[in-house]
Amino acid sequence: MALYLLIYFGLIYTVTSQKSFILVLDTTASMKEEVDIIKANKQFAFDEKTNEEYILLPFNNPDVGPPLVFTTAANFIDRLDLVEAGGGKECPEKSLSAIEMALERSKYSSNIYVFTDAIAKSDERPKIESISQLCRQKRSQVFIFQSGQCASESNDFYYDVASLCSGSVFYFELSSLKKAFDFIRETMRLEWTPANIQEVSSNIFGRKHYTFTVDVLTSEILVGVSGQNPEMQISNELGQTVDYNTIMQTRHSLVMCLHDLEIGEYTIEVNSQGPAIIYAFTHKQLTFKYGFSPKTPRSLKETSERPIPGTSNNILIVTSGTNIELLSVEVLMLKSGETNVLNLELSYAAKGQYMATHLFEPGKSFRLSITAKYSNYNQVISGASKVIETQQQGMVTEWINPSAHIIDENSNLIGFGLNATFACKIDSFPKPEVWWEDENSERLPSDTVLLEIPSTYISYVNIDNATHNGTITCKAKNPLGTADSSVDVFVNRTFVFEVLEYPTDITVNYGDTGKLYCKVNAYPEAEIKWIHNGTEVDSERVEINPEENWLLIKNMDLDDVGEYVCDIQNDVESITYTAVVFITGLEAPVIQIEKTEVILKPGDWTEQKCLITQGKPTPSISWKYRLEDDFSFLEIPEGVYISDNVLKIPSAQSHHGGVYLCEANNSLGVDQQQVLVKVQYQPRIKNQDESLEVKQGDVVTLPCDVDAVPEAEVHWDMYQDDVIIAFDERHHTDSSYTHRFTAQLNDSGMYHCIAKNSMGTATRTVHVNVWVAPYIQSPVTNNITQMIGTTLYLNCYINFGNPLPSTRWEFIASNTNISVLTTGHATGKLEYKVQDLKKKNEGTYRCIAENDVGVDSINLFVKVV
Repeated sequence: MALYLLIYFGLIYTVTSQKSFILVLDTTASMKEEVDIIKANKQFAFDEKTNEEYILLPFNNPDVGPPLVFTTAANFIDRLDLVEAGGGKECPEKSLSAIEMALERSKYSSNIYVFTDAIAKSDERPKIESISQLCRQKRSQVFIFQSGQCASESNDFYYDVASLCSGSVFYFELSSLKKAFDFIRETMRLEWTPANIQEVSSNIFGRKHYTFTVDVLTSEILVGVSGQNPEMQISNELGQTVDYNTIMQTRHSLVMCLHDLEIGEYTIEVNSQGPAIIYAFTHKQLTFKYGFSPKTPRSLKETSERPIPGTSNNILIVTSGTNIELLSVEVLMLKSGETNVLNLELSYAAKGQYMATHLFEPGKSFRLSITAKYSNYNQVISGASKVIETQQQGMVTEWINPSAHIIDENSNLIGFGLNATFACKIDSFPKPEVWWEDENSERLPSDTVLLEIPSTYISYVNIDNATHNGTITCKAKNPLGTADSSVDVFVNRTFVFEVLEYPTDITVNYGDTGKLYCKVNAYPEAEIKWIHNGTEVDSERVEINPEENWLLIKNMDLDDVGEYVCDIQNDVESITYTAVVFITGLEAPVIQIEKTEVILKPGDWTEQKCLITQGKPTPSISWKYRLEDDFSFLEIPEGVYISDNVLKIPSAQSHHGGVYLCEANNSLGVDQQQVLVKVQYQPRIKNQDESLEVKQGDVVTLPCDVDAVPEAEVHWDMYQDDVIIAFDERHHTDSSYTHRFTAQLNDSGMYHCIAKNSMGTATRTVHVNVWVAPYIQSPVTNNITQMIGTTLYLNCYINFGNPLPSTRWEFIASNTNISVLTTGHATGKLEYKVQDLKKKNEGTYRCIAENDVGVDSINLFVKVV
């Protein structure tokens, strides 16, 4: 196999445009295994960031194409899965026709990848010239992956195509074919162009050395060798081995990628067991910027990215480095896949800036292509822009308020007596009236043109023979409004220090504005500082306008009172002026709350505003809280909020009740107003239910402490055995709902304090038990005579007693001996019976009733006859 050096001085592009990804695939029957391998590695096509379209171009014998075009990688891969190898009898294939068709269909700067196992037909040699011309026009690259040769003779067509189309040729065995896709992914990552290798050899036995140079434009290099068991090592001028990334390594190919290389010469040491091909690709970055304008622009800020058609456009081109000399500029007109090259006359504008002129037709697409010389290495390089379209007249449906800004407003220092030009960019629709004024509102001669359709204009003004400092203003007006932009113009001149205005004492009403003036005409330029009460003014309350030469007190307050000093100084002279500012119109605070009492139900919302009706300075407002019956202030209850001087209760609760005090305070005094908030709730009785045991004659006090809003109606009831008992005159209830009486036997019962309002009812229950000493009813007679042998009935009537008294009958014999006859606990009739009365039963019988309160008894004297 002969050794071929792929050397090509190609163009370096500044912008990677959307391009075509084209797979040219031999689909003859001998390619069945290769097609299956390609399908298995189909993910290599996923790069939708740079590829605008995906094209599958199959070729067989004798058919070539047609190209199948897809807009997404997914659709491309779906179609690739359907490809089947078959047909074809001859070994040489029409691969050159397929490459030619791919180039014709490809977009600018596309990548074309050819997979075949055959050599090209020899009768297709004339197509190499067509392929060469297409590669120059389209600037596309062709990479050929050959997996075998089915003919005894070989030709060099593929190497010619690779050289002409900035590509390369690889030979693979089937077992290593999948490595080709690593290389494909790398070529899709960046734009690559072939590099110049200084020395080549057709046979490599042992080690050979080749050199290449890295310049400032080179950012990455792909270096490869195709041969039998290739080996490669790269070193710099110092003999140090260079780090690299291995992109592809098979028995027939080795490809490395080198990054971040320093400028200088590098050596490639190659070893192969037989003939080999050495190639290298570089990624260079020559950047340039451009802009278009109907006027002669001085910088890109004064240009548009697209030209206005139908008028002569000045093209400003700015190169990326000081060592780059622009040699030529071309307009590549694009139409129906053809490229027409128009050479433009180039002129030097400024350091790194060049100018050309061209009239563009409407609706045309083009690229700018430049050729430059890199002076450090005497190297000629090229670059191209992205696709540019001329501006189009669009339909405007909405008018635009004008806006204006001066370009490069910092370039405002002019030598005395010299000329200067200023530019202003205006946005407006419809077309605005544009003019320039000086500091005296006098109009200046100017020139305004449309820069970007439909609403961007650029206006120029010239200042001739500048003799004094001043201000120029660019103004624009349309039916929607006006806009302006100003720039101070400074003229380098002789020394002057003239105070034109200085501050004097003033009195300012509270809240009004006040101005102090301090103006100087000085050269060198003087600095003016304002000092208030010994401190340099730096407050939002005060505005300093150096253009109008005044200090503005925006809202007069006590803090603004005092001494103001205007300090004027430059490098040569200084002077100060002092003025005193007084204040009038102050007022003590007066506030107002609409309601003094608010009654709420639980869950109600209320908002109480504390209105400031008077007060200068504006009083500060605070709220305080206390209970209605307490004068100690507490924290604002939870659930009550203060916002912008407003008391807010979103959902009233009982603990929100109380007095809220609004207090206004300023330097002249204090004012207070309060609102009483009452939150309604059902009565609550603070006293607990209880049981009382009292003695007859005791004074009984039953309190009923009721808390309720609104005020509750309260009364006492008494029940005995679930029957309500009316109170007699002994029972009294006072204004605090305390019930009092002197206890009697019939006062025992259940006493209920009942409190009721619109929110509900509360009840307090007291069980009163009145203790009373027993009382025995006196008998009709105390002396009883009864015949012997009869039955004696003795009756004792216990009318009452509480607690229930213990009872007994006792017998007192004539010898005063006492014996207990019966015992028990009862009231009412207590009977004792003696049957078969005998003489010994004669004596005194005593009935006794006794409890914790007292004792009562009666004696009955019995005589037996």
